Amino acid sequence: DRDSLIKDDDYRQIREEFKKGNTDILIGTQMVLKGVDFNNVDLIGIISADTLLNLPDYRSGEKTFQLLSEVISSFREISFPKEVIIQTFNPEDHCIVALKEQDYNYFYQKEIELRKELDYPPFTHIIKIVILGEEKEAVEQRAEYLNDKKGKCCNRDI
Repeated sequence: DRDSLIKDDDYRQIREEFKKGNTDILIGTQMVLKGVDFNNVDLIGIISADTLLNLPDYRSGEKTFQLLSEVISSFREISFPKEVIIQTFNPEDHCIVALKEQDYNYFYQKEIELRKELDYPPFTHIIKIVILGEEKEAVEQRAEYLNDKKGKCCNRDI
């Protein structure tokens, strides 16, 4: 992946060698999935799918489903038999189940139910405020000031 490549051209070269059949196994992060020719690939292993699902972002399930669905669909469209193995510690997670079944509607229904239950968008609004400064005390004071004022904004509960 990008962290272990020395030059930008390394990625292109590795991809080209893989396409020519000079490489039998390709290991990498999600970056390796972009632009890979799957014609000579018989198996994809998605290791630790839970890592993506457990990111501290309410959209992690959506992002995981989108990325892995795209890969699985592209891979399987080429020709059968193709095999995808997803390693997970939580095979009952709605994202993993939907991926296994390639069922977008199931994923959407479960995801929207979860977001409603947890009061996440689209059922509420989320804003992110970043406070930057050179002096720690000044930044902390500004953060405390904004925290005190948060309930008085826009006639809404915050």
